[in-house]
Amino acid sequence: MTAYVSTTQDTWSGLDRHERTITGIDRKITFPSAAEQARWSALGAPELEPWSAKRQVNDYDFSRIRLTKTQRNTTVSALTTRATGSPRRSS
Repeated sequence: MTAYVSTTQDTWSGLDRHERTITGIDRKITFPSAAEQARWSALGAPELEPWSAKRQVNDYDFSRIRLTKTQRNTTVSALTTRATGSPRRSS
């Protein structure tokens, strides 16, 4: 059986270095065909993705993180490359 689950995640970054992430927004399950959906129904319509069924709110406090003068003048891409050894790819 094949099913697709899509969900939205929103992230806000505040000027005071606080960040909020909300996951599980607009959760939607779709099937590639009516036959696949009928197959899922025949199995008793089991939960497909319980981890994203509920909206979750996560708050992060980065106010205690301090960058050195060199880090402040470096791009995020360069910092990521140094930390991982490979350039960061955007999606």
